[in-house]
Amino acid sequence: METLVTDISSGLAGDTDASTIADSAVEAVIGAVRSDMNFSRPTAEPLALVDVDREMDVLAVTQEIFLNNMARRMAILRRRHNAMLPINKLPAELLAHIISIIVHSQTWSVAALSCLASICSRWWRIIITTPSLWTTARMFKRPDLALKKSKQLPVTVRVQDWNHSDGEMKQFMDVVGPHSHRWEYVFIQTPFTDYVFSHLARTLPCLEGLSLGFHGHMESSKHLTLGATPKLRHLRLLKITLSWKALAHISLKTLSIKDLNQAHSPKLPE
Repeated sequence: METLVTDISSGLAGDTDASTIADSAVEAVIGAVRSDMNFSRPTAEPLALVDVDREMDVLAVTQEIFLNNMARRMAILRRRHNAMLPINKLPAELLAHIISIIVHSQTWSVAALSCLASICSRWWRIIITTPSLWTTARMFKRPDLALKKSKQLPVTVRVQDWNHSDGEMKQFMDVVGPHSHRWEYVFIQTPFTDYVFSHLARTLPCLEGLSLGFHGHMESSKHLTLGATPKLRHLRLLKITLSWKALAHISLKTLSIKDLNQAHSPKLPE
């Protein structure tokens, strides 16, 4: 079918305008479609209803053929255009690094990666095959996909919106909890700390930063039993206490403790 259209166009291009060429090409394709559908060209006037319906079917098929043909040609040209852009001449590793800077300099989400992946097929291939681009697991942002795509790299876990339910917190921790050995940074604010505490009590070999906040009554606080965290360097707690003596065995660089009443605040001997 495509050969037939090309032949007609090339044969008439010398002395006929584009509109006439298009009309001739359409007529040729319509004839081929009629033949494929075993429809004969209607000759009687006025046309019977059955003839009108058949012609509409023929034109619908013809339209689809032309649209598909143009879409294929446009896709080819877009691929060529994208391949010629300076940024797509960069090595894949360097382009992946640039994309990583873009993604991690803003509020990361799977949607951001999906948007970048839609730019062209090369970006799509790089994004889905680069684990370092998927190292943040967020509530409501397909954490399961991020954990899968990040392979075995250390990951960041984020819940920084108080507006979630008990069930949503449990569901999120059920997804990210089994990967606690990969947690590198944890930023969680929640009224439902019990789901988090059970995982933080484990050995966390990769954990370097922990920011944990409890949202409850002003006079209340939660007690955290922190497991072995040999790499922990940054700790921020909001309305959460722990065994302060345990910090003596950790080489912290930064420590922030907020909103604890006098009874729960660390004492100088500790």
